[in-house]
Amino acid sequence: MYGVLQSRRATAGAIVTTSYFTAGAEEFQREIPNQPQLHDYLALQQWISGFPLERK
Repeated sequence: MYGVLQSRRATAGAIVTTSYFTAGAEEFQREIPNQPQLHDYLALQQWISGFPLERK
């Protein structure tokens, strides 16, 4: 993904997983803040909990 961000000159990107990131992935992300953003299971869980659950 980092290569695509660079080739397209994007300002940011996000990788979302229902799992967790390796220490190496997190270290790489810290070297290039906000590009890409990593959102793991815990972040996804918080994000989803903010949506109202309504049946129609």
